[in-house]
Amino acid sequence: MSEICNAKNISLFQYNSSIQKDFVSICLSLFQNTDINLFGYMRTFSDGKYLNLANNDAWIQYYVENILDLGTIFHSAIQKAEVNKLYYFLWPNSFLTDSGVKDPIFSALWDFNIWNGFSIYRRKEDGSVESWNFATDKTHQMKDFYLNNIPILEYFIMCFENKAQTIIDCSDSQKLAIFKNQMEFHCDSKDTLMLKKINKFLEETQIDRFLLNGKEGPTYLTKKELEIVYYVTLGKAIKEIARILEICPDKLDKCITKIKEKTGCHFKSDLASILSLNQLVTLRSGEKLLDKK
Repeated sequence: MSEICNAKNISLFQYNSSIQKDFVSICLSLFQNTDINLFGYMRTFSDGKYLNLANNDAWIQYYVENILDLGTIFHSAIQKAEVNKLYYFLWPNSFLTDSGVKDPIFSALWDFNIWNGFSIYRRKEDGSVESWNFATDKTHQMKDFYLNNIPILEYFIMCFENKAQTIIDCSDSQKLAIFKNQMEFHCDSKDTLMLKKINKFLEETQIDRFLLNGKEGPTYLTKKELEIVYYVTLGKAIKEIARILEICPDKLDKCITKIKEKTGCHFKSDLASILSLNQLVTLRSGEKLLDKK
């Protein structure tokens, strides 16, 4: 089993090396305009397989050769991820766990001068968990930046998903590595009651319109209009959107014209720039957009 793990993990490192140029190209604007200098994407499956990509190739090599599991700190965070909802995790300032044991991943991150990180998690319908990980070096304190710019990070994630679809596609198992130590990462039962309370609060405080900053100032869009914008920014054709949302194409065309007038956005890229990914995830979890074909 160990030899199989090693071979698969080396394949992931080789894959990460092969896509570095494209990966860095997608992240370049983020690196040039913020103090973030490391971005990583990870998807972890319940059988212990995972895809882990980052612009730091040496870190990925170390990870696949030495990391046996998710570690205590990241394992605790991943258990809190819900289906199609975002969970935010600000990295601790210590590599010691609550029980005083050294966490091997955080200890190694610091050895690679990877500090001051922030992770965003989302559990998928198949039970796997995605994470988008942002970090910098020891000299930059990033806590305030992360907390005050979550919509920017979410917008970057939306752009990354759009541009990196082929890179992060997990249908080819040759891309995936496997942890040597198996760990459960179902939604933590300790948080079940709190999650139920949060969901009840959201159900009882639903709103029927959303305030967005359009090109010509603040404007309101209805939930249906936000759904339309979401599918337009994905590049779907009018007929396909009409079928998904179960409205006639002519009516949809008029809705899009109205949206453009309200927002001052006449291009798909303009529409995408005013959206918050958090609103889209809220829509997808409430309306189950991803289940519609």
